[in-house]
Order: sequence, then C-alpha cells, then structure tokens
Amino acid sequence: MKKNAFFLIASTFPVNALRKTSRGKRGAFVKSLCATITLGTFFVLVCANGPQCAIVGLVSGSVLRAHRLLSESACCPNPHAQQGASLFFSCLMKYLDAETLNLLDRTWSDWLEKARTLKQRRIRLRLYFVYLLIRHGGLRLGEALEIDDKKDLIFSTSTIHVADDRDIQIQDQAMASLLRIAEDPAVSDLLGSLSHVDPGYVRKNFYLVADMCGIDKSLGGPRVLRHSRGAELLNNGIPVSIVQKFLGLQSPAQAVQLKDFHDSEARQILHAHLRRETLRHSSARNAFAGSITTIREGMTTALVVVTSLSGLEIRATVSMESMRTLSLHKGQTVTATVKAPWVVLTKEGSETSLGNNYTGTVLYVREGEIEASVRIRLDDGTGMAALMGMEAVRRMEIGEGTRCSVSFSSMAVALLPG
Repeated sequence: MKKNAFFLIASTFPVNALRKTSRGKRGAFVKSLCATITLGTFFVLVCANGPQCAIVGLVSGSVLRAHRLLSESACCPNPHAQQGASLFFSCLMKYLDAETLNLLDRTWSDWLEKARTLKQRRIRLRLYFVYLLIRHGGLRLGEALEIDDKKDLIFSTSTIHVADDRDIQIQDQAMASLLRIAEDPAVSDLLGSLSHVDPGYVRKNFYLVADMCGIDKSLGGPRVLRHSRGAELLNNGIPVSIVQKFLGLQSPAQAVQLKDFHDSEARQILHAHLRRETLRHSSARNAFAGSITTIREGMTTALVVVTSLSGLEIRATVSMESMRTLSLHKGQTVTATVKAPWVVLTKEGSETSLGNNYTGTVLYVREGEIEASVRIRLDDGTGMAALMGMEAVRRMEIGEGTRCSVSFSSMAVALLPG
C-alpha cells in the first residue's frame, strides 16, 4: 500500500524537482523512514533509505503543517532535515519574497493616494484596511472581513482579536496604518464595519493591484498574502509551531509528538521578533507621568484623562475590562505611553479628529532610507518622538526649528499604573 501511495503521489510531483531533492539531500536522515502521514487533507510522503532521500507531496491543505513535521520531528534530528523542509515548503507553497512584498505595499499605498473622488477614496480605504489585516496579521479572508474595528483592534498593544483563543500581535507601524484608516473622515460612519466588504469584490481588487505591480495577479490574492506572512516569520527564525498559532492552523494531527509552546511563550517570542522587525529602537516610545484627573465611563470603554506634572492633558480610551484589571481610579498615579509611529505631525494650526493635539518645535530629524525619526519639544517643554516616512518629511519640509502640530489618538495610549 505504501509503495503504491509513493508512486501515486510522486506522479503528481515534477520529476526534475524530485530528482534534485533526492540528490541534494542524500544522507539527510540517519534513520530509514518510509511512511505516508496524513495531516488533515494534506498528504506528505517522506522516503529515506540509506544515502537516498526523497521528499514529495500532494498539495491539498496546510503546507505549514508538513513543514513543521519535517523540521521539528524527533524522527529527523539531522540539521539537513530543516533544509529539506524549507525546500519542500518553497516548492509547494506559493508566497512572495520580501522585495515583491515591498513593491506590493508601495503599490497599494500609491493606489489609495490616487483616488480621485471621495467615493473612490472611501472604498479604497476599506480595501487597503483588509489588505493590511491579511498582509501583516496573516488572517484568512473570511476572518479579515468579520473584524470589528471598534472592538477587535487593540491599538495600545498592536493586537488583533480574531477569536476567543487567538490574538495576533502585529508590527507597530502596521497597527498605526490601520488606526489612520479607521480615523479617516471618509469612513467615519463605518466604525465597526470598516472591513465588511463583499469577498468577491475584495479578490477582484487584490488581483487588480497585483497586476499594477507587474506580477501574476493570482500572487496578489488573499491566500498568497497570508502564506507570505507565514513565510516571512519562518524565514526570520520564528518556530513553526508559533507560526501555526499566529495563522490559526489546527489539525487532528496534533497527536504527533512535536515541541509545543504555551500561549504566553508564543506571545513573548513573537513580540520580541516584531520589535526587531519594526527597525526602530525601543526608546522611540513616548511616556508621560501624571495622575488621573477625569474618568468618563461608557458601555464598553472609558475615557481617562491623565494630567502630567507640567499640566499637559493626555486622553486615553481604555476598555472597561482594563479599567477593572488595572483598578484605575481618579487621583491614581500612572504613566501614559504612546509609540512613535502613532504620533502624527502636521503643519502648525492644522486641526485633526485625533483625541490628543498639541503644538511644538522640531529639535532634529534623523533620516533613513525609508523613514525618519523626528524629535519634538512641545510648548510645555515635554519631549516627544515621532516616526514618519521620508516622503512625508520632504513634503512637509520638516527640519530643525520647524513649528508643527503634534497629534495622536486616544486609542493609541496605554496606561501603566505607578
């Protein structure tokens, strides 16, 4: 039966790829292994006998589960097994490389900015919102379309709540982009249903933007984007079992004896990676020490006003659950923090819909190839940091001594007792 299965599966796999795999991975395994393993609807055959080793498969279901089996199973202790798993992963799974992903990101951003009418900008904002959820959160299309941007996006921790047992942490800059879209006046009446778009229409426009990039339009679809995020994490050394948790992959094949991580461990490892991935120092976080002077409670959230020692008022939107967990109360000493990518700089005197608005003077600008770190001193003497794209810096002509308005959302503020 196993021999028949071998020829059945091998017949669906490119012959040249099979030959290359066999020659290139000789001696990869120290044990002879010939077994067909079923993971959900995905079938993997690993055949090893002495100096020869062949890894073949029939694509149907989760490639990541196969990658995890091949790279972490106790049956494959040799380090070459990881290389074999990576080859298998890349052969059978469609995903985009880093350069193509960057090109796609830029094309999406440009496409949004080129909207000619309010109606056109409105729908492109919604589509871009869905794109960011899948691109950075690895969500399934159905999951992205069901996100309630009013409840499921936790801006203070850069977390997307997908299900009762699944919270996804993403890059700060990606969450900042989601926040800017959610607070755009063009979609202000869609709060809570911003991503609720027809799936067919989403796919159609995803393919359109991919075609604008000059790549095969099918490679810009939701499924490939989701796989690409998984590949990014794997290529950056995140354990496959944690990538499984990130992507929400589950299978009855969990009985296979593989190394597992508790949710808290997974969050810590992923958080550490995301901090590195943002390409910025941890010091680019703004902190305001003060005491709570006002609390206004609503059904699900509360508006908390913190007054700093200099008299600066910082407004924070906090969930009622966090209010209870942190035991927040009037007169309590807290530290309000907001991350640099969420700080918005505009020309002095500009009005925004964000909850916190101040004025200040730019002290210096540290420019990079893509983004710049801007240091500002507010009029009360408080120092702040902002992170913004180089195009915006050049467009606004920001430099030492520039007067500007400094704003950030109340939802971007995190409160720490003490």
